[in-house]
Amino acid sequence: MTLNAMLGYLGMALFFFGAVFMLLAILRPRRRGHQDVEVPVEALEKRTAVNARRRADMYSAAILLAAAAITEIVGIARGGPAAGELSGNVLGAFLAIFFVAFVCLVGCLVARHFILARICRNADA
Repeated sequence: MTLNAMLGYLGMALFFFGAVFMLLAILRPRRRGHQDVEVPVEALEKRTAVNARRRADMYSAAILLAAAAITEIVGIARGGPAAGELSGNVLGAFLAIFFVAFVCLVGCLVARHFILARICRNADA
């Protein structure tokens, strides 16, 4: 498998992860029920927390989709998936793609945690 093909598959994996985060942000359960004139404080805090999670998921999706776009562009700029010499090590290529995608996902989850903490801290202030 060529390096360009590996970059293409890594871009697809990151795109899939970004799409999952985007769907989580869009389809997160919304608050159902009737709207009262007087809303309790707990309901406002819960709504703020849900909106913070939704924003953090959207930021995570943006990070992963940007990384996917960069890897695809680099892979295409180097000549596409058919260009380059074959290494013959398909299992090693699969493990490399899996490891890099896993590291990107863990990094994105850490960034999501910091984004969520900052949004909640700003909402409390």
